Amino acid sequence: MIEFEVGDWAGVKGDSTKWISKIVAIENKTINDSRGSENEIEILLFEDGTRLGSAWAVKATPEEIAVGHRIDCENGGA
Repeated sequence: MIEFEVGDWAGVKGDSTKWISKIVAIENKTINDSRGSENEIEILLFEDGTRLGSAWAVKATPEEIAVGHRIDCENGGA
């Protein structure tokens, strides 16, 4: 199942930042772990130049897109 698509708005999981941005591209990368196993990871590229692994991203809600930041962020991050 594909969770993210180009054009989606997303931010960082957790409460460390209120930042959200629009996804402009998605890259799939193959990486090797310390045991030599290959793993596929999905990298989201955002309109502000940020690159973020999809495992660390969460889709923004319509309300968050309207205000331009994460709403559920508890610590008031930038």
